[in-house]
Amino acid sequence: MGQTTAGAAAAIDLEELLATRLLVQGNSGSGKSHLLRRLLEQSAPWVQQTIIDPEGDFVTLAERFGHLVIDAEDHTERS
Repeated sequence: MGQTTAGAAAAIDLEELLATRLLVQGNSGSGKSHLLRRLLEQSAPWVQQTIIDPEGDFVTLAERFGHLVIDAEDHTERS
């Protein structure tokens, strides 16, 4: 997932993470989407996922893991 301040590889206990809550916060360009993508890839075999993705950053995960993609544009009321 990254490195510790000492330069060692940082690890996350995925089981512990999935059993609790998670907040990912950071400035633009700080790697939030990259972190979320890696978490989604690693947890896909064990948990159901619902991804609300207005920017289309994670659409390739649908191809890889067989997710259903619903395009909000198709369901937007127009006046």
